[in-house]
Amino acid sequence: YKWTDRGEVIGTTIGIPYSAIDPAPYFDASGNLWLSFGSGYIFKPTQPQIFEIRLNNSTGLRADNVVYPVSNGHEEASYVYHHGSYYYLFWNTGGCCSGAASTYLIHVARSTSVTGPYVGSSGAANSSNTFLASHGNVHGPGQIGILDQGGVSYYSYHYYPASGYSVLGEGVLNWSASGWPIASSGVITVVPQPTATVQATPTKTAQATPTKTVQPTPTATVQATPTTPSSITLSGSIGTHDPSRIIKDGNRYYF
Repeated sequence: YKWTDRGEVIGTTIGIPYSAIDPAPYFDASGNLWLSFGSGYIFKPTQPQIFEIRLNNSTGLRADNVVYPVSNGHEEASYVYHHGSYYYLFWNTGGCCSGAASTYLIHVARSTSVTGPYVGSSGAANSSNTFLASHGNVHGPGQIGILDQGGVSYYSYHYYPASGYSVLGEGVLNWSASGWPIASSGVITVVPQPTATVQATPTKTAQATPTKTVQPTPTATVQATPTTPSSITLSGSIGTHDPSRIIKDGNRYYF
């Protein structure tokens, strides 16, 4: 298996009213591949800054030349997830990268159409609900990605603890009676897992004439992987990188 560089999917040039940043692939209810992207921090807050495009399922390149604007304002880090009768659009506002002082927070709005309009529970135009904000030792959560595994939906995101670099977190996605996503109360911080080690029994030398060396079979000592609420294991922290995205296509996972 290998990666094949098929070239640019979408880019930003002078005069283009969008930023080609924070790409997030997803499938619609019919299995068509899409991409959401964009950031509004360099544009006026009244302009659309989150966009969607259709991708070719075979190549990953654009299926056509249409760019769909779906949300206005100083927003970025979008992600679209289909659940039930709705498409849910997540995005971030605030500041991402100031350690524990980061003000990033994740919003969500929904629509019955993949291209919107997306609204919050109030139903007002350009409205949204807060999905995940800073709390406890989680500061500036952002760049959500969602993975369905074993009948459970997990969301990933990056955040800052009280000190140190940004790290990757996971949570379990729950749903309200009215069909809105709810972040789990706990946080799973993804850290490197212990690796199995083998300790061989020292060689035993028999005292006989002539000298005979006996090679016993090595015994293995295995360190168990700590149990977490998730069935997913991802190794390492992400430093200052973003975004965190997970998507499944067939038997492969892309992170």
